[in-house]
Amino acid sequence: GFFVALAECAIGNRDAQCGAEVDLSAWASLPYRAVLFGEAQSRVIVSTANVAAVLAVAARRRVPARTIGTVRSIQHGLSVKVGARTVHTPLAPLVVAYHDALPQLMQRAAADATVEEQSVGARA
Repeated sequence: GFFVALAECAIGNRDAQCGAEVDLSAWASLPYRAVLFGEAQSRVIVSTANVAAVLAVAARRRVPARTIGTVRSIQHGLSVKVGARTVHTPLAPLVVAYHDALPQLMQRAAADATVEEQSVGARA
């Protein structure tokens, strides 16, 4: 959904991470979980230094588009407002989970396999 896609945009490039402040209050009449995590089709997140140009292209193509937020520093984290509710999360734990979880699991599995081989060898 939207919140996961936004988080991936913010932390996906380990060398160029950022935070974001987003306001989705225009959709506050929808269920909260649907706004943040729904998998509805045809939604795109675009980050650009030239907002006017992106909106102009969308208008020429008759594609609905609007500004919903601002890129911030990674220290700001992710902040998403939906009506009166705001979700804020720091990004440091997400960065570790996103970039390091699988390598850490693979290292642990390799270490476990080595211990298993040594145990089998010792019994033989």
